[in-house]
Amino acid sequence: MPTPEFILSEVIEMTGGTRSLIQLWTGVGLLQPSAESTEAGRGSRRRFPIEEVEIAALMVRLSLYGSTLRSLRIFEKKFRARAFGEKFARSPVRVLIRAARAGDLGVYIGFARHDEKHAVVDIFRWDGTHPSLPEKIAGGPDMVLMRPAQAWRRIPRAGADQS
Repeated sequence: MPTPEFILSEVIEMTGGTRSLIQLWTGVGLLQPSAESTEAGRGSRRRFPIEEVEIAALMVRLSLYGSTLRSLRIFEKKFRARAFGEKFARSPVRVLIRAARAGDLGVYIGFARHDEKHAVVDIFRWDGTHPSLPEKIAGGPDMVLMRPAQAWRRIPRAGADQS
């Protein structure tokens, strides 16, 4: 089954971002439209794979917390590697991503930026009590916790009722 792709107006609607924000992030390479839509040329609509829409939805949340473009770039690279990279192909993180896509509110993404060069992105199950929060996230001075299921709630899923 082909991966669903979405045009800019749909990405805006699903993520809560603005047109200028999504266009900026695309222009600086934080979001990557599908190769086919990029090669189609001037006047054609860019299409974004569902993974890019998920990343955009998370970055919209981070931008609401005042994250800078530099912080978003760090987050995007680290999240992309953890959630979709080959190194983590058999990781439990993939199970958590699938659970979040299915609406599981117990899955969290933590982003802690320690300084200009050091940051942590972790995807984990959390029961809401501080002692169970991963130490590498809890120790970050600029820490943001997000529930991806909330950020992704407007993204249609294959096989789901979309009425």
